[in-house]
Amino acid sequence: MPAAGIDVSDHSIRFVEFFHGSGKARLFRFGQKNIPDGVISYGDIKDPEKLKAILSEFAREQKLSFVRCALPEEKAYVFKTDVPALNAQETRDNIAFQLEENVPLKAEDSIFDYVFLPKRDDGTSVSREVIVSVFPKSVIDQYYSLYKSAGLTPLSFEMEADAISRAVVPKNEHDCVMVVDFGRQRTGLSIVDRGVVEFASTVDVGGDILTHAIEKHFNVSFEEAEQIKHEETFVGHSEHKEFFASLMNSVSALADEMNKHFVYWHTHPDRKGRKSPRIERIVLVGGDANLGGIAEHLSLVLKTKVELGNVWVNALSLDDSIPEMPFAASLSYAAAVGLALRAL
Repeated sequence: MPAAGIDVSDHSIRFVEFFHGSGKARLFRFGQKNIPDGVISYGDIKDPEKLKAILSEFAREQKLSFVRCALPEEKAYVFKTDVPALNAQETRDNIAFQLEENVPLKAEDSIFDYVFLPKRDDGTSVSREVIVSVFPKSVIDQYYSLYKSAGLTPLSFEMEADAISRAVVPKNEHDCVMVVDFGRQRTGLSIVDRGVVEFASTVDVGGDILTHAIEKHFNVSFEEAEQIKHEETFVGHSEHKEFFASLMNSVSALADEMNKHFVYWHTHPDRKGRKSPRIERIVLVGGDANLGGIAEHLSLVLKTKVELGNVWVNALSLDDSIPEMPFAASLSYAAAVGLALRAL
């Protein structure tokens, strides 16, 4: 069934839809609409009627109908466990029995799904590792009602981090990767092992901190500061040495948070004492990943390869066609692209 991937965040709505013809996928259409401050905050819908009106208008403008939707990872719980080799219903029952041991929710107040991790051993184990994603039922009910009241039909919901990883981590890659979604007010940090999100968190460090630092330093408006942020080069030759200094503390705050999660991942074994695999590289997406030189700076600080994400890596070949969406803009569409990929 044709469906668009739609990502509703604190400050914007974005959608992507692919067309699949002649055995090849291509970008069919995309679009975005801003959401005023205060309508959504950290995934909490503060003004349902206002958001409904914005989403309804957007759906009419873009002629949207069936959609696959992201849920804010601030509301998600993710844990890894082992289950016996059982059929699908028995596996689900086994996980449901373990829920309250792993998340601060009652089973009847939760909705969960799971995915098996590819085996690392010789295949003789009688149990399988699974990653379980859990949301409060009230959160899914709220978002489901929002989409339905806006005239849209949701076909699926999933954690934003899962959608982003589907877009930027090559589907045949089994290395361990950290994915960093650098947004306006917060940054999502997830760790993907064997193609599955095993860890997801958010930190209160975002691009607005950088914008306000520029705004204050150069005594300009917020809009002008945004323009400076994306036009100046963060490292190397810069006309204003003060520019580097005005952003250093904010970027260092992001690097510190990334490093905390990096260290935690490598030093905390799971409940069976198994060590986590080494994070081989870091993939940076989000609107403020476009800050000139930020990937190079973070790579030097964290002593790990940091690169800007290619959101088309699992969607289409750039040898066959170049998407109309500019590369800089594509970094903001990672979640919507990953959601739309489910329709291919």
